[in-house]
Amino acid sequence: MAKIKAIKSYKLVSGETRYKFKIYLGTASTGKRIETTRRGFKTITAATNEYLRLKIKFKEGYRPEKKTFSDIYNEWLSIYRKSVKPSTYHKTMQLFLDHILPCLGHIKIQSITYKHCENAAYIWYDQLKKHKTVEHYAAKVFDYAMKLDIIERNPMKAVTTPIKKQKESTKDYYSREELIEFLEATKNEDIKKYAYLRLLCYTGIRRGEGFALQWSDINFDKKEITIQSCYL
Repeated sequence: MAKIKAIKSYKLVSGETRYKFKIYLGTASTGKRIETTRRGFKTITAATNEYLRLKIKFKEGYRPEKKTFSDIYNEWLSIYRKSVKPSTYHKTMQLFLDHILPCLGHIKIQSITYKHCENAAYIWYDQLKKHKTVEHYAAKVFDYAMKLDIIERNPMKAVTTPIKKQKESTKDYYSREELIEFLEATKNEDIKKYAYLRLLCYTGIRRGEGFALQWSDINFDKKEITIQSCYL
């Protein structure tokens, strides 16, 4: 089999050799060259076979699919779900829906630059106390895209945002009278929130423990609640 010049070898941190290539797949309607990179092949034969397969596909009219950050996130989430507790899964999914996807979800993941990530990170910095956690989870999706050989580097990991200084503590508790007034007001607004807040006030459990409660944790006959997990 003739050697293909586009196939190059490179070294992993472990010292192992891998093979990669960049291949031209035509021109887009905008006039921009369409190229894709594949890497991670253990042998030059495997790299050659994939290179030739893509060449044949190109001649048949194939064009590489450009996936958005949301597309890759959905693939990553289906795998992540199998490795964590349901409460952790739902919390992570909500974090993406509330903060990460509004900033990055609509962008083709191969087009996301350091600047996109920096802009998103500073939005989270301004809005959230635990903004570093959001950056961490966004980076996981880019890591997954790297494993799929869709991108070569993780732009989120290059972003550095300052750690927020803790504000001086101020009074953050209610007097007995204020608490009663607050609960009564909540009761009239939203009965579900009232039940949750009353539970916290009268049991002393933490917010995350309250969020993680299941019906099976409650013994109505003995009037007992068993705390088994925490929604972080």
